[in-house]
Amino acid sequence: MKLTCIVIANEPIGKSKISNYISLMPALTLSEYYTNPHQAVDDINQLEHKIDFLFTEIEMPALSGLEVCRQIGYKIRHIILVSAISEYCIDGYGVDARRFLHSPFTFEIFEANLKELINRMVIEEPFIMIKLNGKKSLIKVRLNEIIAVEGYGNYIKIHTLNDILVPYCKLSEMENRLKDNSIFSRINRSFIISVRHIEKIEGNRIFLCNGVNSVVSSLHWPALKKSMDEFYCILN
Repeated sequence: MKLTCIVIANEPIGKSKISNYISLMPALTLSEYYTNPHQAVDDINQLEHKIDFLFTEIEMPALSGLEVCRQIGYKIRHIILVSAISEYCIDGYGVDARRFLHSPFTFEIFEANLKELINRMVIEEPFIMIKLNGKKSLIKVRLNEIIAVEGYGNYIKIHTLNDILVPYCKLSEMENRLKDNSIFSRINRSFIISVRHIEKIEGNRIFLCNGVNSVVSSLHWPALKKSMDEFYCILN
């Protein structure tokens, strides 16, 4: 299956070097091309799945590429920023960008960067296998796509970016399976969350990107704070 790409740029698609380069790489497919960043944000936020690569110019009159990434980053596996101004490179860290392409760039530079990211996706993307339908079927669940795990009696609800899975499993068992991945944190008796998908915190209540929210118990705050400090750069 080809890896999906979205491009947000100032120039029309017919003049786009990036869209042309994507077409030259067999592993990639261009899903959408936008010249209106506001429309891109609206459409991407409504997607039920993640996009593999987002290429966005930084300097756009309606909405900067950095602000676009802040609004839709949770829907993107790899953000690639494009600009003729090299000083913007450091700003990419604030939106978890994986690459900065300094314009103008050749196909050879584009290809080398994309191949490295694709190889890392194959090697590094961790997952777990979940038994469903009375253990008659197995499904692969990528850890980066898990938003939260909710206790549900003798079952659990695994909230992902695309679905809610309900396997026969205790929450404590799933907590043990996830314990080596620091992005997951138990917040109370009923919830394990991924700090990657936190949308906001109000008081002791956590809001996640899919609308799920729950209260953090005082017992679990220290561990949650540690996970957040490791994942985010939190500004006071």
